[in-house]
Amino acid sequence: MKPYLIHILIVVSMFVSSCGNKENTNISLYRIEKSDFVDEFVVGGFTIPIETKNIVAPYFSNNQIVYLAKDGKNVEAGDTVCILKNDYLISEYSSAIKNKKVVRLNIRKRKVELANKYHLLLSEIENNKADAEMHKFDSLSLLFVSPKQRRIQELELQKDSIERKLLQKKLESFSIIRHTELEQMKIETQYANNQIEKVKSQLNDMVLKAPTGGTLLIARKWNGDKVNVGTYPYSSMLIAQITKTSMMKVKMQLVESDYRRVEIGDSTFFTFDAMPMVRAYGRITDKTPVGRNIYLNRKKTSIKLFDVEATIEKTDSMPQPDFTTNCRIILDYVRDTIVVPNITIFHEDSIDVVFVKTKEGFEKREIKVGKSSSRESIIEKGLGVDEVIALTKPHENRIKSTLLFQKHIIKEDKNDTIISKK
Repeated sequence: MKPYLIHILIVVSMFVSSCGNKENTNISLYRIEKSDFVDEFVVGGFTIPIETKNIVAPYFSNNQIVYLAKDGKNVEAGDTVCILKNDYLISEYSSAIKNKKVVRLNIRKRKVELANKYHLLLSEIENNKADAEMHKFDSLSLLFVSPKQRRIQELELQKDSIERKLLQKKLESFSIIRHTELEQMKIETQYANNQIEKVKSQLNDMVLKAPTGGTLLIARKWNGDKVNVGTYPYSSMLIAQITKTSMMKVKMQLVESDYRRVEIGDSTFFTFDAMPMVRAYGRITDKTPVGRNIYLNRKKTSIKLFDVEATIEKTDSMPQPDFTTNCRIILDYVRDTIVVPNITIFHEDSIDVVFVKTKEGFEKREIKVGKSSSRESIIEKGLGVDEVIALTKPHENRIKSTLLFQKHIIKEDKNDTIISKK
């Protein structure tokens, strides 16, 4: 039986019960038929993309947005989404360029100085060699001079030899110094280049591009306003999101009682307020283990809400992000079984009973209840198709017999009671 029919019967039975006489002259009845048992409830939700790429502000302060793509625009991977300006980085880049020029000029000047000094040492060595050759040539005349002159000439030759050795050592030392200074110049040049590349990379980070194709959704600031040109985003602040609207999911917020009943894999049917003719189907995929308290008048309450997500697996038309959704969650489903409204079941003496209509009146019959929802229950034993049961408890005068699972029929009469065994 349809849920709304059950509610109508319940309302009718309550009305009859309140208006009837003491003996329930008119009792609403319910005929047993096989139907599908559905344990479900409906909750609100909203659609969000399954695949989302965040675009956040770089790790610098005092950035200002000077360009921002239009909200809702379809972008391709690599498209420029946002451009930021940072005056400090621009100044740093200009200083790095100037510093590189200064380093280059100083290195050029030092290289010229080293080259001049190197050639000067080479010329001194060559002069020494020339002087030594001249002294050797003059040594031929030593045979015809006095011993004193001969001694002076020998000392000159020794002096040339000593100077030549000193110049050679000086040249060797200068070569080491020259090589060291040239390496230092390379380091200074590399450092200047690195500074330029570093600031240049930071400036490149001011241009934010789409990491993937999809729909661009501009983020909101703390006050609820959307990010716009002129905004100064803080470090890692969310500026926009790239979403693929071809794949969506639904996010719901459940109170704790409903949250505990929902399981991963439960079926869910969706309708959308913005697309009333569209139907969708999915399954529960995620349950947030920690809930958050609700605040009323700035006071924390004991009520908690838990986030639950479900996929949209089949749909006539995929909804857009942030569409409000009505979610019908199916907790349990059993086909072709005996289902009765919970109002027809009465708990007496630790057993569940119903009141079956008979020719004489009513029979109080024990039943075995299976799966139950908030509205109806499956009867596993004790009732058959086409039997009729009461929606309200009959007056004691109208209960003519009792049937228990021990297979005893108790027939009740005004004067006596007869117990017979089936």
